[in-house]
Amino acid sequence: MPLSSTRSTALSMIAIAVLFAVGCSSGPPPSAPASELAPTPGVPPTQTPAPTLTPEPSPVEPLPPPSTAAVVFPEDEGSHDTPIEWWYFNGMLRDNVGGEYSYHFVTFQSEGTREGTPHLLQATLGDHRSGTHYDAETLALAAAQPEPTGVDIETGGWLMRGGPDGYDMRFQFSGPNGPVGLELSAVSQREPVLHGGSGLVEMGPEAGSTYYYSRTRL
Repeated sequence: MPLSSTRSTALSMIAIAVLFAVGCSSGPPPSAPASELAPTPGVPPTQTPAPTLTPEPSPVEPLPPPSTAAVVFPEDEGSHDTPIEWWYFNGMLRDNVGGEYSYHFVTFQSEGTREGTPHLLQATLGDHRSGTHYDAETLALAAAQPEPTGVDIETGGWLMRGGPDGYDMRFQFSGPNGPVGLELSAVSQREPVLHGGSGLVEMGPEAGSTYYYSRTRL
């Protein structure tokens, strides 16, 4: 669908984010003179001090709300009368037997009619230990009654439902050894982040504008 005249709302869920900082230098350190490398006879080598523990940093405080917000909570977590909008979740998971997984789950919602509101649900799941990747999608026509403060769509064993107080998700795939599925519940642990400071993102004269916010700690 062309985006030239659309106004859309997106919900981005990042379950785990890790940032590594690595220090580097422009070259190897200078070598010490030979006289400094060999210990003086009769003098015991210097003892290396025991390592000390560094206290963990304090939790990140929620971002203050912007002074001019184009997105208002909780009302704008729900659906709108717009050509297209979407909610999506991304995450990394570990199980209790050493498995690691990543997933993506999105619901696209088109403009509703008297017959209902069309939805396209897509999901992927990666099993990092086995190198297996699953993907699937399904269509749904929901009743034309927009959820006021969240998303609510369920079809054929798939589910995306929730709002400010939490989210429930369920999707499934056809695997080589039978069905594979994932069922999740998530609760946000910080205030939503408004992209661009206000939640309104200008994408240029051809693409138009989009309203966008993220819940970055689930």
